[in-house]
Amino acid sequence: MSLSDAIAKRDQKLLERKSLDDQLPALKPRSKERERIIVEKKISDLDKEIQKDNSEIKKLEIEDAEKQKKLAEKAAERAAEEVAKEEAANAAEEEARKAAEEKAAKEAADKENQQMA
Repeated sequence: MSLSDAIAKRDQKLLERKSLDDQLPALKPRSKERERIIVEKKISDLDKEIQKDNSEIKKLEIEDAEKQKKLAEKAAERAAEEVAKEEAANAAEEEARKAAEEKAAKEAADKENQQMA
C-alpha cells in the first residue's frame, strides 16, 4: 500500500468516527442505550483500526525517507563522478597545452640555434 493510500484510508475512518461521535448525544436516553452501546463499540473498533493505520503510515513514511536518502546519495555520487571526470579532462587539456607550448618553444630554440650555426 502506498503512503497516500494509507493516509486516504485513515482519513476515511476518521470521518466515519466523527459521524459516529456526532450520533452519541442523540443516544443518551435509556431507551436508546442498546444503540448507543453499538455505536460506542463501532467507535472503539475504528479507534483500533485508526491506530493500525497510523502505524502503517509511520512505517511507510520511514521507508519513503530512506528511499529519498538513498536517491540523494546516488545523485551526490553521480555529481561527484561528473566533477572528477571534468577535473581529469581539464587536467589532461592543461597537460596537452603545456606540452604543445614546450614543443613550440623547443622548436623555436632549435630553429634559432640552426640559424646561428
